[in-house]
Amino acid sequence: NNILTGNTCSTNNYGFYLSSSSNYNVLTNNASSNNNNYGFYLSNSSSNNVLTYNTSSSNISDGFILGSSSDNNVLTGNTSSGNSIAGFDFSVSSNNTITNNTSLNNNNNGFHFWVSNNNTIINNTSSNNGSGFYLENGSSNNILTNNTSLNNNSYCF
Repeated sequence: NNILTGNTCSTNNYGFYLSSSSNYNVLTNNASSNNNNYGFYLSNSSSNNVLTYNTSSSNISDGFILGSSSDNNVLTGNTSSGNSIAGFDFSVSSNNTITNNTSLNNNNNGFHFWVSNNNTIINNTSSNNGSGFYLENGSSNNILTNNTSLNNNSYCF
């Protein structure tokens, strides 16, 4: 039940890190860059959080990652660019709503879903990444609507 607005994390091990059932938090207009790991990291059942209009750039790992059963989160209007791995990574995380986000110039995937089900992915843009939207290892029942994938090195969808 925390509200984080207008904060900056740069050159740390992690940027914004919600773990171990960190639920019902709101992160708005925050920036994370040049960190040794993730820009925004939700893990270990961190659910029902809202991330809006945040930016993540030039981190050594993913820009935004939701892992280990971080479910029922909302990501809207966020931008991830120039990260060493993925722009947005969903690993064993389901029932999330991902709308109007942008992933640019990340080394791997723009949007990556691994064993992640029942997510709603609408009006997102992936460009100049390794792959656009990549769903693998049993990710199922995801809804992708009105997304744009362009100039990615490998897969579009």
